[in-house]
Amino acid sequence: MIDKEWIDFVNNEKNSDILHDPQIIKIFSDEWNCTSFHKVLETDLGKIGVPAYIIKNSFLGKKITTQPFLYFPKLLGHMDDTKAIEHLINKAKNLGKKWFVEYKSHQKLDSQICKNFGIKTVSPLIDSTLFLENSYDDQIKNFQKRFLVNIKSKSKKLEQEKIIIKSAETEDEIKKFYDLLCKSYKNKHRILCHPQSLFLNLFLTLKKSNSIDFILAIKNQNVIAEIIVLKKNSTWNYSWGAYDESLQNKNLNLNTLLINSAIKDAISKKMKIFSFGSTSVTDKNLLMYKTHWGCSHESIYYHYWNKEPNVLDVNEKYYKLRSLFRTMPMPIFKFLSKEFSPRLA
Repeated sequence: MIDKEWIDFVNNEKNSDILHDPQIIKIFSDEWNCTSFHKVLETDLGKIGVPAYIIKNSFLGKKITTQPFLYFPKLLGHMDDTKAIEHLINKAKNLGKKWFVEYKSHQKLDSQICKNFGIKTVSPLIDSTLFLENSYDDQIKNFQKRFLVNIKSKSKKLEQEKIIIKSAETEDEIKKFYDLLCKSYKNKHRILCHPQSLFLNLFLTLKKSNSIDFILAIKNQNVIAEIIVLKKNSTWNYSWGAYDESLQNKNLNLNTLLINSAIKDAISKKMKIFSFGSTSVTDKNLLMYKTHWGCSHESIYYHYWNKEPNVLDVNEKYYKLRSLFRTMPMPIFKFLSKEFSPRLA
């Protein structure tokens, strides 16, 4: 059950993005077996909207977290990280000795505050944001030059290859995208994928309010690439992407072309921010890719109370062991993803 005061606060807060939205909070809570603890706090300087989820059945322990996995909703209203984390710590104490807090922020807490509360901090991720210009012509001035030349040359190939870009309209197209995503997670990233039900629920629920777009690349009626863009107010979030890896040799850079299409669309609709999300600090290639678009980068600090910091680096940790995923039949991989990925929240 999402707090009514939170719903009212978000609806009136222009700086809120899709990760604050009650619709997506409910979807995430249902899919990841967690409970919304999104609260609005009263302070002398104004109200603070504090996003949080309570998770009691994770393999990682019983915790209160800003949000599961790598997602990162920011505070709303008056920005006071100390008040926010104190609020979460008090809740964790009430729940029991085994509970811990995982609080994510762009701000590194003062060392004295960390000492007083017993907080330990790590910075495993970088948040990448593209600030949008008033026109696409102005935007591409911020692209790395060779990168822009590559986008232009690959765009011409779309017509030659008879590939069209469109928005998903049916559940069947979402299922085809999910097949591509699973192949990417299994063979390239070597990690479990979110369940198919998550993407179907996002599509069916958020499509009604135009808060999501599954942007497809289609060839011969087959989905060969797709990205998911979540939308709210003036911010669009690039959230997931996958492509048919058999096309790698043709060097079409389909995901890049789909992102470029989304950025054009965002600018035409007067959006202000296109978020590229978070990246491991060890993934230099992905960080460089986001830099080519002209992104600004900020560290994300993970503040832990009642737990030693231990953030799984999916770019490097257990990489050889995770290679076993590549030999796994796809039906088994999908089954394991459905059964176990929510327990990794």
